[in-house]
Amino acid sequence: MKNARVALLSPRAVAAKNMIRRVQPPLGLASLAAVLRSKGCKNLIVLDSLVEDYDNIELLNPNDDSMITYGASNENIVNQLKNFSPTIVGISSLFSSQVSQAYSLAHAVKEEFPDIPIIFGGVHASDKAEDVLNENKSIDFVLSGEADLTFAEFVDRHSNNNNVYSVEGLVWREGTEIKTNKRPDFIKDLDILPFPAWDLLPMETYFDIAMYHNPFVKSGRVGCIMTSRGCPDKCYFCASTIFFGHGFRAMSPDYVGELVQHMVDVYDIKELQIEDDNFSVNHRRVVEICERIKKHKLRITMPNAMRADAPINREKRYAMFKAMKEAGWEQIGLGVEHGDQDFLNDVIKKRLNLDEVVATCDLAHKAGLLWDSLMKLQSNVKIQFHLLES
Repeated sequence: MKNARVALLSPRAVAAKNMIRRVQPPLGLASLAAVLRSKGCKNLIVLDSLVEDYDNIELLNPNDDSMITYGASNENIVNQLKNFSPTIVGISSLFSSQVSQAYSLAHAVKEEFPDIPIIFGGVHASDKAEDVLNENKSIDFVLSGEADLTFAEFVDRHSNNNNVYSVEGLVWREGTEIKTNKRPDFIKDLDILPFPAWDLLPMETYFDIAMYHNPFVKSGRVGCIMTSRGCPDKCYFCASTIFFGHGFRAMSPDYVGELVQHMVDVYDIKELQIEDDNFSVNHRRVVEICERIKKHKLRITMPNAMRADAPINREKRYAMFKAMKEAGWEQIGLGVEHGDQDFLNDVIKKRLNLDEVVATCDLAHKAGLLWDSLMKLQSNVKIQFHLLES
């Protein structure tokens, strides 16, 4: 890959005018960059529009002041690319709500670099690959599914003038048709992935802005990590399984311990945000991770909350909560979603017994943890009363 010059881009964001403008290092792009570098790619740039010009705020629609976009302008990003002279550009858009800005950035990049392939990835692209290619002619390829390894394969093949069309997960146009390769298998052993290439990002700027996924921080020096992928549940409202599947896969406690040690040593982090969707699926793993990281005395939060019934055994759940408290958790969030059992079971297909929510609240308090619940307080009087009582 020595001749490849790869630019990885995260576009501006869309938000409501009065929302907190969150910004944190893009883990997906940092992982792609780390894998590329481990395979010999030396010319890499990662540009996160949000941190490049955080205070550049514009109305999404000139006739409506309720929605904004923020981050570096397309012109700003393109000018940086001119200085870099990329041979491949990757653009990521996690959510459908943000895709308009990714499309706009792709168009601006293609105008300046008409012969450079633009590859689109992320959750939206994985679910709507054909739509992406039909809606935006500036995007040449979509890589669907986990692309940690397949993007590096694409770069390697492209830089050596080899056939890129056999890369798993690749979606592309062929005349008037759209061709689709099967998605890659999920990465079972996440320990094979190198640490995210945070050094390619302006980490001190993120620390200064300090508006992370959970913006209620006590120190700006926050490390953001994801230690597992996949969810065994089938909640109808969640897109996580579209990208990561239903099989739970996790980094080993040793790997997580080394990852956190790295962030403490190199970036002097004081807080840790664990972005997992299902951190508590394996309670033994949680306890072992706690044992490895409690020495750092970090303040630890989980912005995506956790299941309120894991593990099912309440004694083990309490032991897990005690370990979390000792490791640096002050509170936990519970993903309850709704207070009516029939609604959970029949409408959103969330496999959760509400009696376990009450039990978890008590167990968390007993372990010294505060808690908050992501739910609509309606229909279930027992849960509502317990919330008010607590």
